[in-house]
Amino acid sequence: MAVAETRRDGESRRGGVLRRSGQGRRNVLERGSGVNESSERSARGAAGWLPHGVDERVVTARFALAFFVLAAAVFGLAGLLAWGLVWLWPQTGDAGRFRFPPAFFWTTLLLAAVSGWLEAARDAVRRERQELLRVRLALALFCATAFCGGQTFGIRTLILSHRPEDTVLGLNAFVVALTAMHALHVSVAVLFLVFVTLQAWRGRYDHEYYFGVVVCAWFWHVLAIAWGFVLVIFLMGLPLSGPVLPRATG
Repeated sequence: MAVAETRRDGESRRGGVLRRSGQGRRNVLERGSGVNESSERSARGAAGWLPHGVDERVVTARFALAFFVLAAAVFGLAGLLAWGLVWLWPQTGDAGRFRFPPAFFWTTLLLAAVSGWLEAARDAVRRERQELLRVRLALALFCATAFCGGQTFGIRTLILSHRPEDTVLGLNAFVVALTAMHALHVSVAVLFLVFVTLQAWRGRYDHEYYFGVVVCAWFWHVLAIAWGFVLVIFLMGLPLSGPVLPRATG
């Protein structure tokens, strides 16, 4: 009797060990499967969705071509918008008078709209709303294109509002330099936004990984803050505006 009970206890213990061992193997397999799925998702996100049999180099080349075409289209449309504004209002300069270009008012609103749409896009990707993410990034890119065109027209207005002899000594030149430097950074930000938008349409971002959207949004937020400082300097100089050098007589 005692021998039988001892044997049953031994078999029970061996059964428990085997069950725990089997459960441990299943846990290891599940963790391994999760790692594989995560690695596969990361690789898929890095190269976009690759159909079976498609070379990754082909997909990368297509993305590069799409990036070039979209960037060229954005800057081309911005140039056409600036040309159209110049054609509608050709005489916007008033030499010798330092004044605030009206176009800067509208471009300030457009810059705020870009920052707002990018923040909304970040909220969409956090909630895994892919279609909403793409739409909001497209709207941000549209506003950025309009901003570039309007800003070009505003800079032209600013340049025409002073005489050649005031170029070095006038406050106008300082504001033009700040605006041009800001425009240079905006050009880089537009390219960044084009890249992020194309990546979003390829399914690169999800609720776990959206670092590119965050960096792009903060890039434009910083540009908006910097533009605010430029406007403050501009408005501070308006009451003191006037010719720095006396006009030539005779």
